[in-house]
Order: sequence, then C-alpha cells, then structure tokens
Amino acid sequence: MGIPEAQLEIWAKYQQPQAAVNTHESIRLALNSKNSPLKLRELSQGNHFEIYLQGSYKNSTNIRADSDVDVVVQLNTTFCSNKSEFPPLDRMIYNRTFSDATYSWDDFRNDILYALQVYYNTSNVVSGNKSIKLDKCSNRLAADIIPCIQYRHYRQFKSSNESFIEGMKLYTQNERRKVINYPKHHYQNGINKHTATNKCFKPMVRIFKNARNILKNAGIISNDCAPSYFIECLLYNVHDECFRASYQENYLTILTYLFESLSDSFVCQNRQIYLFGNTPEQWSTQNAFLLMKGYLELWKAW
Repeated sequence: MGIPEAQLEIWAKYQQPQAAVNTHESIRLALNSKNSPLKLRELSQGNHFEIYLQGSYKNSTNIRADSDVDVVVQLNTTFCSNKSEFPPLDRMIYNRTFSDATYSWDDFRNDILYALQVYYNTSNVVSGNKSIKLDKCSNRLAADIIPCIQYRHYRQFKSSNESFIEGMKLYTQNERRKVINYPKHHYQNGINKHTATNKCFKPMVRIFKNARNILKNAGIISNDCAPSYFIECLLYNVHDECFRASYQENYLTILTYLFESLSDSFVCQNRQIYLFGNTPEQWSTQNAFLLMKGYLELWKAW
C-alpha cells in the first residue's frame, strides 16, 4: 500500500510563513535604525546593501518543523569577482574600470553585528562561523543572519560589454575560508521548476523533507545526513515528467528516477555549483543514497 495519499497531502501542505516575514522585517528595522552604522555609512558614503530571505521560507518549501530563518544582508557597492580567471587583457581592463574597495567585508560584518547587538541586546546576538545568530522571542523566529558581499562570476569582461552571474561571498570566522553561493538563482530556478512541473515541485520537496524527519526520528539516518537544502537540490535534478501524477505516484517515480540516475553531474538548484563534492557546502553521493534507501524503506514499512 505504501504511504497513504492523505498522509502525503498533509506533508505537502504549505505552511504560511508569517513568523518568518515578521523576523525578516524586524531585522530590516534593526539594520536601518537611525543608530545603525550601516545606515550612517549609507547616508554618508553611499554604501548600498540589501536584506532578503533565503532558504526554505524564501523558497516556499518550509515545513512545520522548520524553525530558523535565513536572512542575507548583502553589500553591493563592494563586490568581488572571478577576475583571476580572466585573460591578461581583460584583467587589465577590469583593474582600470574598478578601484579597490575601502569598505571591506570585515567592516560590513562588524557593522551588522554591532547594529544587531545594540537593537536586540548583546545577550540575544551571537557571532557564529558563517552567520550571526539571533535568538527567538515571542514575536519572531530565531534567525541566521548572513553578512556577505556581492560576487560577480563574469562570463566575459570588456569595457563596453560585461556579463556576469550574481552571487554572494562571505568568509568563515574560524578557518577564514571563502564561501560563494547564488541564492537569487536558487530562488528563480525553483520558481521555474515549480511552474514546469504543474506546481508539484515544491509540495514534493515538502513531502520528502517531512519523510526525512521521520527517518531521523526513527534513527534510520543520522541528523546530519540530509540537510533540507540538499533535498531540494536533489529533487531539482529529477526530470519534470516525474512530478505529473498523484503524490503517491510521484513519490515512487521520483525515487525510481534517482536510483537509476544519481550521478556526480547533479547540480545545486542555482545551477552554478555541483551538488556532490568535497567542500563543506556540497553533499556526498553516499549520504544521498542512504537517504533514498531510507525513503524506500519508509514506503514499504508504512
């Protein structure tokens, strides 16, 4: 029989993210308050930053068990790029076009941390390795606030014709390791996939995330085996035709596709980074297979 359609419908249901919206707005107010160094720098030096949600709440793939909100704070007047990959002539043109920034990522992160500590009280704000963590309270969720600068991956660079993919870049606090990601492209590609699958992609992501939690609670997979981001990216690689039937049929069709097609060529939803690899921001095919095996066992044992 497998997992009943009625159960899958419950797991597929979209949870209205009002608490996440409240959290996002609260952080926006904190960083734009009159005493915020970010706001003062924007007024005096013209620095421009934007604040936006990323992760499951942004992508409408959140489930009831999700708690933390991911909020990106991105500086756009300072940016970095892949200019080291340019041919010598293009690199020379680039260096003549742009001057070195006087306001660094470290400055930006410190200003964000200070603004949050003043607004929320120091005891509620903790500096983490990749993000600044804000505690939960009665009217907002806990948040991971991610300071970053704009990253430009140029396809070409000429003085009159430049083309780049926009991402964001940050550095870890412990290892001073650079991290590059493309949350805006992840978001847009998710919308495109959702449309191409007759609006079945995001409900199926929520189903597989809920099923993952069942497997974790039963001790079938470890807590760190399958982060939600990787599940969403995994399903993004599944052919659109696998999302066109009932939730029960989709569940089995998607699993069949993954068992037959899983490979190192799978990409993250942003389509700029491979899903599987050796960096901390990538997954392992071994963990993906363990998750898929768990999904199949859950279906058979229901």
